[in-house]
Amino acid sequence: MHAGLDFGTSNNALSIREADGSVRLLPLEGDSPLLPSAIHTAERELVPLLVLDYLEGATRETYAEARRSDIARARRVLLEEDLVGEQLLSFGSEAFETYMANPGEGYFIKSPKSFLGVTGLATAQLNLFEDLCTLLLGEIRRRGEAAFGDKITSLTVGRPINFLGRSGDRSNQQALAIIRGAAAKIGWQKIDFRLEPAAAGYHYARSLSEPQRVLVADIGGGTSDFSLLELSPDGRSRALAHQGARTGGNDFDIALSIKKIMPAFGMEERNKRGLPLPANLFWQAMSVNDVPAQRDFYSPDTGRDINQLMLDMPASSRFEKFHSIWHQKRSFELVRLAERAKIQLSETDQTTIDVPALNEPLAADRQDLRQASERLLSKIKTLQQDVLANQPTPDAIYTTGGSAQSDMFRDTLGEWLPGVPIIGGHHMDGVASGLALPEL
Repeated sequence: MHAGLDFGTSNNALSIREADGSVRLLPLEGDSPLLPSAIHTAERELVPLLVLDYLEGATRETYAEARRSDIARARRVLLEEDLVGEQLLSFGSEAFETYMANPGEGYFIKSPKSFLGVTGLATAQLNLFEDLCTLLLGEIRRRGEAAFGDKITSLTVGRPINFLGRSGDRSNQQALAIIRGAAAKIGWQKIDFRLEPAAAGYHYARSLSEPQRVLVADIGGGTSDFSLLELSPDGRSRALAHQGARTGGNDFDIALSIKKIMPAFGMEERNKRGLPLPANLFWQAMSVNDVPAQRDFYSPDTGRDINQLMLDMPASSRFEKFHSIWHQKRSFELVRLAERAKIQLSETDQTTIDVPALNEPLAADRQDLRQASERLLSKIKTLQQDVLANQPTPDAIYTTGGSAQSDMFRDTLGEWLPGVPIIGGHHMDGVASGLALPEL
């Protein structure tokens, strides 16, 4: 059976095409078709050993031989940490809950897709990225086949126009190679890729009664993509232009955490000599989608720098709480709290952010979110202008992706293209639904 996979920064969805031509999304977490992109393990060193559980036959033997020393180390950790019989691995919402209950313990990864385009890394780090993808894809396949009742043998995977990374096409090729390698390990030998906004447009075309020129705005967790498509009711499409940027919902979460949470940890304070604390330190702490930034922040050197800065702060400084972020590895926790506030501000004008270890909740409103987002919205506006350069005005805008359903984005999109109807729907599963359909 062939399936479509939206391997997302925030969520994953798996779809199949029924015999009558309709599309069905398979449940991946309880009754939900969405599995949040999160993994939690008891220890990072256990990852290669956990991968073995998703491999079979010759692939398993080859992997075990190639990673013999890593697997031996994992087994030592298992015994030394007395983890035999413990739950070692969780995914999705369960992974989030395990991490949020105690951020300082275990190994937590949110959005493995965000890291795949980071180039210039050592082989061990690239192996870890492929291992994490193997775990997540293996679990998706296991749950999807259990729901479907049969084997899924081939796959069309959605891809952004540009993956997160700083090396252009090199980043894209590395990311695709990692996904392809992980998929092959778990048995998906036949795999192809389709641009995510085009897949969403392809799905939307089935609802049309006449041809339309549609601007698809796919604002996901890690990237923002625009595709200008000519769509027909029979599902045929022609791409007129594509543009993509490495800016997405995670960046809005980080921006809100900087504006509303980091001041409670001392950001913008001055030391005894009147000098400001280095802003870059706070940005590094919150940049959970930036591997080099997180590696630098959690280095021993940064821990020593924080201790030294604390010595020069007045007694009333809130910066004394900042060390807990480094010591307890709280970056994901704080950005997650900002993400929850962002989602709540799509439904209400104001909310509060309850941060553990702070005496009072932090108030946030829609104006805070808009102010924190201005720079990011400007980047997305430039992207939209580029895709429509020298192109006719679209008949409609079709929005997809989790971040595209926020009132802030929809209002802003209306300001950029006044008079063009904005059609929202299938924000979370539109890409997956389109990926299951054959390309005409």
